[in-house]
Amino acid sequence: HGIVPLGDVLQDILEVKFHGLCVKDNEDDAAWVKEAIVSFEPLSEYVIFETEPDCPDKVDRLRQTADVNLCIFTGVCPVKPDAFRTQEQNITRGKEAVRLCKEDGVAVVNLDDEAGKETYPCKTVTYSFEDMADYRILDFHTGIHGSTFLLAMKNESLPFTTTWCGTQMVTQLAGMIAGAHVTGIPLEQLQAIVSRLPQKTGCNSVTEYEGRWVLDQSRLTYYDHIFCAKDILEGIEGKLVVITSGMKEQDEENYSLGRQLACMTDCVVAIGKTEGEALEEGLLDGNPDAVCYIVNNPEQAMQKALSLTETNDVIWMERRG
Repeated sequence: HGIVPLGDVLQDILEVKFHGLCVKDNEDDAAWVKEAIVSFEPLSEYVIFETEPDCPDKVDRLRQTADVNLCIFTGVCPVKPDAFRTQEQNITRGKEAVRLCKEDGVAVVNLDDEAGKETYPCKTVTYSFEDMADYRILDFHTGIHGSTFLLAMKNESLPFTTTWCGTQMVTQLAGMIAGAHVTGIPLEQLQAIVSRLPQKTGCNSVTEYEGRWVLDQSRLTYYDHIFCAKDILEGIEGKLVVITSGMKEQDEENYSLGRQLACMTDCVVAIGKTEGEALEEGLLDGNPDAVCYIVNNPEQAMQKALSLTETNDVIWMERRG
């Protein structure tokens, strides 16, 4: 998975036609595979293994345990500055994960990702904003109230509406739609299912709280939250207040984050004194008129943000950790 795991979402979509289960990602590789084997019901028609491509042990265990008929590859996220592995290593492992798919199976891959441009032994189906993709995302619009887009194939296209926000989340959703369509579920049926899908809490989700719109990124696995939020926040009316905890003990990164936020808002609530001071320095260097409030915990941060905003203003929970 890319910016967020979506195995449960795929399961919700497939339930319209099949009965099966999803094995969520687990740090214990052996337990991850064992859980799938033990919990696999006699009447189950599928099992979804959800994992990140940068977990080679899981990939090896899965290769030894199961025949993979369908692989949906949503992408490799850029690594964090303090990561112990390189981006090139992650891309290589992503390609290895796709190669788990049987030769008579289907790999559904994100054409925007480096690993998605590779040639694989199995049949490959692509999705992307690019014209070359088998499933093309067209006429895309997004904001704090959700997204609309057209999903086009060679011989048909359909409009989709979803409460999901942001280019990255909708791209991954398109991968789930393409994968489900490959299994034989008609696009018209998928259109109705997608319109009813709830947001993934903390994953570019937007909810109303005390009259404010709260953009929550607290559970995104993707490290560049600003990149994921820009298109959602474009054109908002009213004030924008950002809540962030920055990156622990990463002064340079927090300074850089402050400089980036200065281009988007003049009001930031930072959690943590050390992280907040570095972030404040970058914010003020980017915008001398900006204000940074430093608090001790998330509860204080939300209370401060509420005191700084009014009805229909936006609170962006950019929290990292």
